[in-house]
Amino acid sequence: MSGVAVGYDVVNSLATYGGTSGSLQDEWVAALDEQLRVLEGHAWVDFEERILDMKANAQATSVNGLSMGTFSTLLVFVATYHVADSSIASVTFADQPLTALYASTGSQLGVQVYLGQGLAGVAGNLVVTATSTGVDMNIKGLKLSAVRHISPVVTASTVGSALTTSGVSAVEAGDLVVSLVCAASGGARFYSADAYETFIPKVGSGWPGSMLTASRATEAGPITKAFRVNNAGGTTRAVTLVFTKDHGADVPIPREVPERLALRRFIEDARATSLIPSDLVEAAEAALKEVEAAIVNAGRLRLQFEYPIPVYRSSEFLDSAFLPAAPGVVRFTGARARPISSLLPRQSFLSVHLNNAVQAVQAIQNILSAGELYDARFSWIDGRINLETGILPKKDRAILRRQKALENIVTNLTRLLTM
Repeated sequence: MSGVAVGYDVVNSLATYGGTSGSLQDEWVAALDEQLRVLEGHAWVDFEERILDMKANAQATSVNGLSMGTFSTLLVFVATYHVADSSIASVTFADQPLTALYASTGSQLGVQVYLGQGLAGVAGNLVVTATSTGVDMNIKGLKLSAVRHISPVVTASTVGSALTTSGVSAVEAGDLVVSLVCAASGGARFYSADAYETFIPKVGSGWPGSMLTASRATEAGPITKAFRVNNAGGTTRAVTLVFTKDHGADVPIPREVPERLALRRFIEDARATSLIPSDLVEAAEAALKEVEAAIVNAGRLRLQFEYPIPVYRSSEFLDSAFLPAAPGVVRFTGARARPISSLLPRQSFLSVHLNNAVQAVQAIQNILSAGELYDARFSWIDGRINLETGILPKKDRAILRRQKALENIVTNLTRLLTM
Protein backbone atom coordinates (compact mmCIF):
# COMPACT_ATOMS: atom_id res chain seq x y z
CA MET A 1 0.00 0.00 0.00
CA SER A 2 2.87 2.39 0.48
CA GLY A 3 2.87 4.93 -2.31
CA VAL A 4 -0.86 4.59 -3.09
CA ALA A 5 -2.38 8.00 -3.70
CA VAL A 6 -5.63 9.29 -2.32
CA GLY A 7 -7.62 10.58 -5.27
CA TYR A 8 -9.31 13.94 -4.78
CA ASP A 9 -11.92 15.08 -7.19
CA VAL A 10 -13.26 18.56 -6.34
CA VAL A 11 -11.57 21.97 -6.30
CA ASN A 12 -11.98 25.16 -4.22
CA SER A 13 -10.84 23.78 -0.85
CA LEU A 14 -8.52 24.94 1.86
CA ALA A 15 -6.74 23.20 4.72
CA THR A 16 -8.18 24.65 7.94
CA TYR A 17 -5.75 23.21 10.46
CA GLY A 18 -2.80 20.87 10.67
CA GLY A 19 -2.44 17.79 12.82
CA THR A 20 0.94 18.84 14.18
CA SER A 21 1.98 17.91 17.69
CA GLY A 22 0.61 20.28 20.31
CA SER A 23 -2.01 21.80 18.03
CA LEU A 24 -5.35 23.00 19.33
CA GLN A 25 -6.97 20.12 17.46
CA ASP A 26 -5.01 17.63 19.57
CA GLU A 27 -6.15 19.33 22.79
CA TRP A 28 -9.79 19.15 21.72
CA VAL A 29 -9.47 15.50 20.75
CA ALA A 30 -7.82 14.62 24.08
CA ALA A 31 -10.58 16.43 26.00
CA LEU A 32 -13.31 14.65 24.06
CA ASP A 33 -11.64 11.26 24.54
CA GLU A 34 -11.51 11.81 28.30
CA GLN A 35 -15.13 12.98 28.40
CA LEU A 36 -16.31 9.92 26.50
CA ARG A 37 -14.19 7.63 28.68
CA VAL A 38 -15.93 8.95 31.81
CA LEU A 39 -19.40 8.82 30.24
CA GLU A 40 -19.35 5.53 28.31
CA GLY A 41 -16.06 3.76 28.99
CA HIS A 42 -13.74 2.22 26.42
CA ALA A 43 -13.40 4.09 23.11
CA TRP A 44 -15.95 3.04 20.48
CA VAL A 45 -13.55 3.23 17.53
CA ASP A 46 -9.79 2.84 17.18
CA PHE A 47 -9.03 6.31 15.85
CA GLU A 48 -5.31 5.59 15.56
CA GLU A 49 -5.57 3.06 12.76
CA ARG A 50 -8.01 2.22 10.01
CA ILE A 51 -7.66 -0.80 7.74
CA LEU A 52 -7.22 0.05 4.10
CA ASP A 53 -6.06 -1.95 1.07
CA MET A 54 -6.72 -2.23 -2.63
CA LYS A 55 -5.66 -4.92 -5.07
CA ALA A 56 -6.20 -5.24 -8.81
CA ASN A 57 -6.49 -8.52 -10.70
CA ALA A 58 -5.90 -10.72 -7.66
CA GLN A 59 -7.60 -13.65 -5.98
CA ALA A 60 -6.30 -12.99 -2.47
CA THR A 61 -4.96 -10.02 -0.57
CA SER A 62 -3.47 -9.82 2.91
CA VAL A 63 -3.21 -6.97 5.41
CA ASN A 64 -0.25 -8.16 7.47
CA GLY A 65 0.67 -7.49 11.09
CA LEU A 66 -2.74 -6.26 12.24
CA SER A 67 -3.02 -6.00 16.05
CA MET A 68 -6.37 -5.55 17.82
CA GLY A 69 -4.89 -4.26 21.08
CA THR A 70 -7.72 -3.55 23.55
CA PHE A 71 -10.40 -3.48 20.82
CA SER A 72 -12.47 -6.65 20.56
CA THR A 73 -14.55 -6.25 17.37
CA LEU A 74 -13.22 -6.26 13.81
CA LEU A 75 -15.48 -4.89 11.05
CA VAL A 76 -14.41 -5.41 7.43
CA PHE A 77 -16.01 -4.16 4.20
CA VAL A 78 -14.93 -5.53 0.82
CA ALA A 79 -15.98 -3.97 -2.50
CA THR A 80 -15.17 -6.23 -5.46
CA TYR A 81 -15.38 -6.07 -9.23
CA HIS A 82 -15.22 -8.97 -11.68
CA VAL A 83 -16.85 -9.51 -15.06
CA ALA A 84 -18.16 -12.99 -14.19
CA ASP A 85 -18.04 -13.57 -10.40
CA SER A 86 -17.39 -10.84 -7.81
CA SER A 87 -18.10 -13.03 -4.75
CA ILE A 88 -15.75 -13.62 -1.81
CA ALA A 89 -14.76 -17.16 -0.78
CA SER A 90 -13.47 -16.31 2.70
CA VAL A 91 -12.18 -13.60 5.03
CA THR A 92 -9.89 -14.66 7.88
CA PHE A 93 -8.03 -12.88 10.67
CA ALA A 94 -5.18 -14.62 12.51
CA ASP A 95 -6.16 -17.79 10.60
CA GLN A 96 -9.72 -17.68 12.02
CA PRO A 97 -12.73 -17.11 9.73
CA LEU A 98 -14.76 -13.93 10.16
CA THR A 99 -18.56 -14.07 10.03
CA ALA A 100 -20.25 -12.85 6.85
CA LEU A 101 -22.99 -10.36 7.78
CA TYR A 102 -23.79 -9.63 4.15
CA ALA A 103 -22.47 -10.89 0.83
CA SER A 104 -23.78 -9.90 -2.59
CA THR A 105 -23.46 -12.40 -5.42
CA GLY A 106 -23.26 -12.12 -9.17
CA SER A 107 -21.01 -10.42 -11.65
CA GLN A 108 -19.34 -7.01 -11.81
CA LEU A 109 -19.77 -4.89 -8.63
CA GLY A 110 -20.08 -6.76 -5.32
CA VAL A 111 -20.02 -5.68 -1.68
CA GLN A 112 -19.46 -7.84 1.41
CA VAL A 113 -19.50 -7.19 5.17
CA TYR A 114 -17.58 -9.39 7.64
CA LEU A 115 -17.33 -9.29 11.43
CA GLY A 116 -15.16 -10.83 14.14
CA GLN A 117 -15.78 -10.52 17.91
CA GLY A 118 -13.90 -11.38 21.08
CA LEU A 119 -10.59 -10.48 19.45
CA ALA A 120 -8.99 -8.26 22.12
CA GLY A 121 -5.27 -8.92 22.27
CA VAL A 122 -5.26 -10.92 19.01
CA ALA A 123 -2.73 -10.13 16.30
CA GLY A 124 -2.26 -11.59 12.85
CA ASN A 125 -2.96 -11.17 9.15
CA LEU A 126 -6.29 -10.19 7.61
CA VAL A 127 -6.67 -12.29 4.45
CA VAL A 128 -9.43 -11.76 1.88
CA THR A 129 -9.83 -14.47 -0.76
CA ALA A 130 -12.11 -14.11 -3.79
CA THR A 131 -13.90 -16.96 -5.49
CA SER A 132 -12.42 -16.15 -8.90
CA THR A 133 -9.00 -15.04 -10.06
CA GLY A 134 -8.37 -11.55 -11.37
CA VAL A 135 -10.75 -9.78 -8.99
CA ASP A 136 -10.35 -6.07 -8.17
CA MET A 137 -10.73 -5.53 -4.41
CA ASN A 138 -11.16 -2.49 -2.19
CA ILE A 139 -10.95 -3.30 1.53
CA LYS A 140 -11.87 -0.96 4.38
CA GLY A 141 -12.13 -1.88 8.04
CA LEU A 142 -12.42 -0.61 11.62
CA LYS A 143 -11.45 -1.90 15.04
CA LEU A 144 -14.37 -1.38 17.45
CA SER A 145 -15.18 -1.80 21.12
CA ALA A 146 -17.31 -4.67 22.51
CA VAL A 147 -20.70 -4.85 20.80
CA ARG A 148 -24.00 -5.75 22.49
CA HIS A 149 -26.28 -5.62 19.45
CA ILE A 150 -25.76 -5.55 15.69
CA SER A 151 -28.53 -4.55 13.31
CA PRO A 152 -29.23 -6.37 10.06
CA VAL A 153 -27.38 -5.00 7.04
CA VAL A 154 -29.57 -2.84 4.80
CA THR A 155 -28.57 -2.21 1.21
CA ALA A 156 -29.30 0.00 -1.76
CA SER A 157 -28.31 -0.28 -5.40
CA THR A 158 -28.80 2.03 -8.36
CA VAL A 159 -27.38 3.07 -11.70
CA GLY A 160 -28.19 6.72 -10.98
CA SER A 161 -26.53 9.39 -8.86
CA ALA A 162 -28.51 9.05 -5.61
CA LEU A 163 -29.13 6.11 -3.30
CA THR A 164 -30.61 5.71 0.17
CA THR A 165 -30.39 2.95 2.79
CA SER A 166 -33.30 2.54 5.22
CA GLY A 167 -35.12 -0.10 7.24
CA VAL A 168 -32.65 -0.28 10.12
CA SER A 169 -32.95 1.19 13.63
CA ALA A 170 -30.73 2.34 16.48
CA VAL A 171 -31.33 0.62 19.82
CA GLU A 172 -30.24 3.59 21.92
CA ALA A 173 -28.82 7.08 21.64
CA GLY A 174 -25.14 7.02 20.74
CA ASP A 175 -25.26 3.89 18.57
CA LEU A 176 -22.57 3.78 15.86
CA VAL A 177 -23.93 3.94 12.30
CA VAL A 178 -21.48 2.76 9.63
CA SER A 179 -22.03 2.81 5.85
CA LEU A 180 -20.00 1.85 2.81
CA VAL A 181 -20.72 3.35 -0.60
CA CYS A 182 -19.03 1.87 -3.66
CA ALA A 183 -19.16 2.14 -7.45
CA ALA A 184 -17.92 0.08 -10.34
CA SER A 185 -16.19 3.14 -11.74
CA GLY A 186 -12.84 4.22 -10.33
CA GLY A 187 -13.64 7.82 -11.28
CA ALA A 188 -16.78 8.00 -9.11
CA ARG A 189 -17.11 10.81 -6.58
CA PHE A 190 -18.92 10.08 -3.32
CA TYR A 191 -20.82 12.47 -1.07
CA SER A 192 -22.86 11.96 2.10
CA ALA A 193 -26.14 13.87 2.30
CA ASP A 194 -25.48 14.25 6.06
CA ALA A 195 -22.55 16.57 5.33
CA TYR A 196 -19.14 15.58 6.68
CA GLU A 197 -19.12 11.84 7.30
CA THR A 198 -16.20 10.59 5.22
CA PHE A 199 -14.34 8.24 7.54
CA ILE A 200 -12.04 6.65 4.97
CA PRO A 201 -12.05 8.33 1.54
CA LYS A 202 -11.53 6.84 -1.87
CA VAL A 203 -7.97 5.65 -2.35
CA GLY A 204 -6.20 6.10 -5.68
CA SER A 205 -7.92 6.10 -9.05
CA GLY A 206 -8.47 2.36 -9.38
CA TRP A 207 -11.83 0.64 -9.21
CA PRO A 208 -14.05 -0.30 -7.56
CA GLY A 209 -14.06 3.02 -5.75
CA SER A 210 -15.56 3.20 -2.26
CA MET A 211 -16.04 5.48 0.75
CA LEU A 212 -16.66 4.54 4.40
CA THR A 213 -18.75 6.83 6.63
CA ALA A 214 -19.59 6.79 10.34
CA SER A 215 -21.93 8.71 12.65
CA ARG A 216 -23.62 8.43 16.07
CA ALA A 217 -27.40 7.99 16.35
CA THR A 218 -29.05 10.87 18.17
CA GLU A 219 -31.80 8.63 19.57
CA ALA A 220 -33.29 5.17 19.37
CA GLY A 221 -35.34 4.66 16.21
CA PRO A 222 -35.15 4.32 12.42
CA ILE A 223 -31.95 5.27 10.61
CA THR A 224 -31.92 6.52 7.01
CA LYS A 225 -28.71 7.37 5.18
CA ALA A 226 -28.59 9.19 1.83
CA PHE A 227 -25.64 9.42 -0.56
CA ARG A 228 -24.83 10.98 -3.89
CA VAL A 229 -22.43 9.52 -6.44
CA ASN A 230 -21.14 11.53 -9.39
CA ASN A 231 -19.42 10.05 -12.46
CA ALA A 232 -20.46 6.56 -11.39
CA GLY A 233 -20.52 5.22 -14.93
CA GLY A 234 -22.44 2.11 -13.86
CA THR A 235 -23.83 0.39 -10.79
CA THR A 236 -23.40 1.92 -7.33
CA ARG A 237 -24.14 0.16 -4.03
CA ALA A 238 -24.44 1.16 -0.40
CA VAL A 239 -24.70 -0.86 2.81
CA THR A 240 -25.51 0.39 6.32
CA LEU A 241 -25.56 -1.28 9.74
CA VAL A 242 -25.88 -0.06 13.33
CA PHE A 243 -23.84 -1.15 16.36
CA THR A 244 -24.90 -0.88 20.02
CA LYS A 245 -22.04 -0.68 22.52
CA ASP A 246 -21.70 -3.25 25.31
CA HIS A 247 -20.98 -0.74 28.08
CA GLY A 248 -20.24 -3.33 30.72
CA ALA A 249 -18.05 -5.72 28.74
CA ASP A 250 -14.94 -3.60 28.46
CA VAL A 251 -14.69 -1.75 31.77
CA PRO A 252 -11.04 -2.28 32.74
CA ILE A 253 -10.29 -2.83 36.40
CA PRO A 254 -9.57 -0.76 38.47
CA ARG A 255 -10.91 2.01 36.20
CA GLU A 256 -14.12 3.53 37.49
CA VAL A 257 -17.43 2.39 36.03
CA PRO A 258 -18.70 4.75 33.27
CA GLU A 259 -21.49 7.10 34.33
CA ARG A 260 -23.98 5.63 31.86
CA LEU A 261 -23.47 2.12 33.22
CA ALA A 262 -23.47 3.24 36.87
CA LEU A 263 -26.76 5.12 36.48
CA ARG A 264 -28.39 2.24 34.62
CA ARG A 265 -27.42 -0.21 37.36
CA PHE A 266 -28.72 2.11 40.07
CA ILE A 267 -32.05 2.61 38.28
CA GLU A 268 -32.48 -1.13 37.74
CA ASP A 269 -31.78 -1.84 41.42
CA ALA A 270 -34.01 1.01 42.58
CA ARG A 271 -36.93 -0.22 40.51
CA ALA A 272 -36.62 -3.65 42.13
CA THR A 273 -37.30 -2.31 45.63
CA SER A 274 -39.62 0.15 47.34
CA LEU A 275 -36.88 1.44 49.66
CA ILE A 276 -35.64 4.11 47.24
CA PRO A 277 -37.91 7.19 47.08
CA SER A 278 -39.52 7.69 43.69
CA ASP A 279 -38.22 11.26 43.37
CA LEU A 280 -34.62 9.97 43.60
CA VAL A 281 -35.32 7.38 40.91
CA GLU A 282 -36.77 10.11 38.70
CA ALA A 283 -33.67 12.25 39.32
CA ALA A 284 -31.46 9.32 38.30
CA GLU A 285 -33.49 8.80 35.13
CA ALA A 286 -33.15 12.50 34.28
CA ALA A 287 -29.41 12.28 34.90
CA LEU A 288 -29.20 9.26 32.58
CA LYS A 289 -30.88 11.24 29.81
CA GLU A 290 -28.34 14.04 30.32
CA VAL A 291 -25.51 11.50 30.12
CA GLU A 292 -26.89 10.01 26.90
CA ALA A 293 -27.26 13.48 25.35
CA ALA A 294 -23.66 14.31 26.31
CA ILE A 295 -22.46 11.01 24.80
CA VAL A 296 -24.21 11.79 21.51
CA ASN A 297 -22.82 15.34 21.35
CA ALA A 298 -19.28 14.38 22.30
CA GLY A 299 -19.37 11.23 20.17
CA ARG A 300 -20.47 13.04 17.03
CA LEU A 301 -17.96 15.81 17.61
CA ARG A 302 -15.19 13.25 18.13
CA LEU A 303 -16.01 11.72 14.76
CA GLN A 304 -16.09 15.15 13.17
CA PHE A 305 -12.43 15.62 14.05
CA GLU A 306 -11.57 12.39 12.22
CA TYR A 307 -13.34 13.05 8.93
CA PRO A 308 -10.60 13.60 6.32
CA ILE A 309 -12.71 15.71 4.00
CA PRO A 310 -10.63 15.60 0.81
CA VAL A 311 -8.75 18.54 -0.60
CA TYR A 312 -9.91 17.73 -4.10
CA ARG A 313 -7.17 17.71 -6.70
CA SER A 314 -5.67 15.47 -9.35
CA SER A 315 -5.02 11.94 -8.08
CA GLU A 316 -1.66 12.01 -9.85
CA PHE A 317 -0.19 13.85 -6.85
CA LEU A 318 0.43 12.14 -3.53
CA ASP A 319 -0.70 13.69 -0.27
CA SER A 320 1.51 12.46 2.57
CA ALA A 321 -1.19 13.24 5.11
CA PHE A 322 -3.29 10.36 3.81
CA LEU A 323 -0.68 7.79 2.87
CA PRO A 324 -0.70 4.49 4.79
CA ALA A 325 1.79 4.39 7.65
CA ALA A 326 2.28 0.68 6.95
CA PRO A 327 0.93 -1.75 4.36
CA GLY A 328 -2.80 -2.08 4.90
CA VAL A 329 -3.01 0.43 7.75
CA VAL A 330 -3.67 4.15 7.36
CA ARG A 331 -3.39 6.91 9.95
CA PHE A 332 -5.03 10.26 9.29
CA THR A 333 -2.63 12.46 11.23
CA GLY A 334 -1.83 15.19 8.72
CA ALA A 335 -3.67 18.30 7.59
CA ARG A 336 -7.42 18.09 7.17
CA ALA A 337 -9.32 20.25 4.72
CA ARG A 338 -12.79 21.74 4.38
CA PRO A 339 -14.46 23.53 1.47
CA ILE A 340 -13.93 27.26 1.76
CA SER A 341 -17.64 28.01 1.67
CA SER A 342 -18.24 25.93 4.80
CA LEU A 343 -15.43 27.14 7.07
CA LEU A 344 -17.48 29.62 9.11
CA PRO A 345 -20.62 27.43 9.45
CA ARG A 346 -18.42 24.50 10.48
CA GLN A 347 -16.54 26.55 13.07
CA SER A 348 -19.85 27.70 14.52
CA PHE A 349 -21.18 24.13 14.50
CA LEU A 350 -18.15 22.81 16.40
CA SER A 351 -18.26 25.65 18.92
CA VAL A 352 -21.93 25.03 19.70
CA HIS A 353 -21.41 21.30 20.11
CA LEU A 354 -18.36 21.76 22.31
CA ASN A 355 -20.22 24.25 24.52
CA ASN A 356 -23.24 21.94 24.80
CA ALA A 357 -21.02 19.05 25.79
CA VAL A 358 -19.35 21.11 28.54
CA GLN A 359 -22.72 22.27 29.88
CA ALA A 360 -24.08 18.71 29.87
CA VAL A 361 -21.10 17.40 31.83
CA GLN A 362 -21.47 20.21 34.38
CA ALA A 363 -25.19 19.46 34.79
CA ILE A 364 -24.45 15.79 35.37
CA GLN A 365 -21.72 16.59 37.87
CA ASN A 366 -24.11 18.86 39.79
CA ILE A 367 -26.72 16.11 40.00
CA LEU A 368 -24.29 13.43 41.08
CA SER A 369 -22.35 15.63 43.52
CA ALA A 370 -25.53 16.32 45.49
CA GLY A 371 -25.01 12.93 47.09
CA GLU A 372 -28.68 12.00 47.29
CA LEU A 373 -28.49 9.29 44.64
CA TYR A 374 -25.55 7.51 46.21
CA ASP A 375 -26.81 8.10 49.76
CA ALA A 376 -30.07 6.41 48.79
CA ARG A 377 -28.21 3.55 47.15
CA PHE A 378 -26.07 3.10 50.30
CA SER A 379 -29.19 3.14 52.48
CA TRP A 380 -30.81 0.50 50.27
CA ILE A 381 -27.71 -1.72 50.34
CA ASP A 382 -27.24 -1.24 54.09
CA GLY A 383 -30.91 -2.07 54.64
CA ARG A 384 -30.37 -5.38 52.91
CA ILE A 385 -27.00 -6.55 54.26
CA ASN A 386 -26.61 -4.89 57.71
CA LEU A 387 -25.89 -7.79 60.10
CA GLU A 388 -28.26 -6.46 62.77
CA THR A 389 -31.10 -4.74 60.91
CA GLY A 390 -30.65 -5.80 57.32
CA ILE A 391 -33.43 -7.64 55.47
CA LEU A 392 -31.22 -10.46 54.21
CA PRO A 393 -29.57 -11.26 57.60
CA LYS A 394 -33.01 -11.13 59.26
CA LYS A 395 -34.32 -13.54 56.65
CA ASP A 396 -31.43 -15.93 57.28
CA ARG A 397 -31.98 -15.80 61.06
CA ALA A 398 -35.71 -16.41 60.63
CA ILE A 399 -34.99 -19.51 58.54
CA LEU A 400 -32.59 -20.82 61.21
CA ARG A 401 -35.18 -20.18 63.94
CA ARG A 402 -37.84 -22.07 62.01
CA GLN A 403 -35.47 -24.97 61.46
CA LYS A 404 -34.59 -25.04 65.18
CA ALA A 405 -38.27 -24.88 66.16
CA LEU A 406 -39.06 -27.74 63.81
CA GLU A 407 -36.23 -29.80 65.26
CA ASN A 408 -37.58 -29.16 68.80
CA ILE A 409 -41.08 -30.23 67.74
CA VAL A 410 -39.75 -33.45 66.22
CA THR A 411 -37.69 -34.16 69.35
CA ASN A 412 -40.66 -33.59 71.68
CA LEU A 413 -42.98 -35.75 69.55
CA THR A 414 -40.41 -38.50 69.55
CA ARG A 415 -40.21 -38.38 73.34
CA LEU A 416 -44.02 -38.59 73.63
CA LEU A 417 -44.10 -41.63 71.38
CA THR A 418 -41.49 -43.45 73.50
CA MET A 419 -43.39 -42.93 76.80
